[in-house]
Amino acid sequence: MPDPEFKSKLGPDIKAFIIQKRAVGYPYLTSAKVLGYLDTMITEFFPESRILSKEICDAWIEKNSKLHQNTLIRRVTPVRQLGKYLTGTGKSAYIVPKGIPSKQLRYDAHIFTQKELKAFFSSIDKCVKSPYSYRCYVIPVIFRWIYTCGLRSSEARLLRVNDVDLTNGKVLIRKSKGWEARIIYVNEDMLDLLCRYEHIISRY
Repeated sequence: MPDPEFKSKLGPDIKAFIIQKRAVGYPYLTSAKVLGYLDTMITEFFPESRILSKEICDAWIEKNSKLHQNTLIRRVTPVRQLGKYLTGTGKSAYIVPKGIPSKQLRYDAHIFTQKELKAFFSSIDKCVKSPYSYRCYVIPVIFRWIYTCGLRSSEARLLRVNDVDLTNGKVLIRKSKGWEARIIYVNEDMLDLLCRYEHIISRY
């Protein structure tokens, strides 16, 4: 995932912040994308601003206010971190206070019954082709990764072809919890599915 092109007058500071995050071990990919959206807004509505002001932060929160609560938090957190970074380097910046937005919504875990699992996988296996012609092949594999291997959704989504050893059924998870890599092994059924998937997806 390439970084956005930062065009605002605050862009050099945003890029320096991302570099600093990665220097201490964080991939900082999704948050960099969020800051790219912020930079676009600054370029359009605050073209002369070189400071992360309260006005900019308030406009950013308002712009994203209709999103789901948890998504809004993920849009605001990198901006708060950027403010802390800027003040830490001696520059003037507004730091979005904690509690803005409200706390993340938590959900109770649901344990699927065998009947529910069968219905779920039957449904995703019937996924029809979309403008993204390979999506109907990707979705069933992604969810079987998660179910059979206990992967987090982000771990399954960020897997690359080179991370999977189809000969030995070995998979390298590069971006695991705490940003530490780990290796897992898939069962025979999953390995067979991956081999068939690789045969199909290689056409695209």
